Amino acid sequence: YTRQALERRAADYYVQLRTPPETWHSIDDLEPQLAEFEHRVRVGDYDDACRVLEPIDFDYLWLWGHYGRLVAMREKLLGQLTDSGLQVANLGNLGTAYRVLGQPEQAIKLYEEALAIACEIGDCRSEGVWLGNLGSAYRALGQFGRAINLYEEALAIARETGNRPEEGIQLGNLGSAYHYLGQIKQAINFYEQALPIAREIGDRRREGDLLGNLGLAYLALGQGEQSISLNEEALVISREIVHRRNEGVQLANLGDAYYILGQ
Repeated sequence: YTRQALERRAADYYVQLRTPPETWHSIDDLEPQLAEFEHRVRVGDYDDACRVLEPIDFDYLWLWGHYGRLVAMREKLLGQLTDSGLQVANLGNLGTAYRVLGQPEQAIKLYEEALAIACEIGDCRSEGVWLGNLGSAYRALGQFGRAINLYEEALAIARETGNRPEEGIQLGNLGSAYHYLGQIKQAINFYEQALPIAREIGDRRREGDLLGNLGLAYLALGQGEQSISLNEEALVISREIVHRRNEGVQLANLGDAYYILGQ
C-alpha cells in the first residue's frame, strides 16, 4: 500500500465509527470525524475534508466554544478547495470564527472573499448569508450605520429567495444593531418579528438568543419583571441545548434584573 492509500483507508475506517447526532454532547463524541478530517487533509482530499467539517461546525464545535480548533481546521483548507460552494462556506465560516474570537478586521477580509465567489457563481442565498455576517463584523467595529445597511440588504435577499431561517437571523441582527444604538423600542420591534420565525423553524438556539435579547431590552426600559421572565425562558433553552456561553450570559442578566428590582 502507498501512504496515500493507507491514509484513505484510515479515513474510511473512521467513517464506520461515527455515532448518530443525537448522541453528540461534547467534542469527544466527534472524535471519528475529527480523525477522518486529518487523514483526508494529509492525503490532499481537501473537498472531502471540508464536507466532513460542515455538518459538525456551527451546531456542535461552535456551540461548544471550540473556536480555536475551528480556525486551525479551516485554515488547512484555505486555497486548497476546488468546489466553489465549499470555498464560500469555508471562507465565511472561518470569518465567523475570527469574528467571535474578537478579530473583526480579519473576518471582514474573509467575508469579502466569500462574497466575491458567491456573486461569481450566482449563489444569491449564500450572498445574503455573508452580507449579514459582514454587517456583524462592522457592528463589532462600532460601525452601526454600515451594519444596518448590510443587514437590510441581507434581509431583502432572504425574503426574495424565500429563506425563512435567514430572514429571522437578519431581523434579529437589525434588532441588535438598534439595541446598541439605544433605540430600544425599535430593537424590540425587530426581535418580536424574528422570534416567531425561530419557533416556526424549530431553531431553539436562535429562539434562546432572541428571548435573552428581549429580556435585556425590557430591562433597559426598566421593566424588570418582564426581563426576568424572558431571561428564565432563555436560560431553560441554553441548558437544554448545552450552550454554555449563553447560559453564563443569561445568569448574569438575571442577576442584573433582580438587582434593579432590589432583590
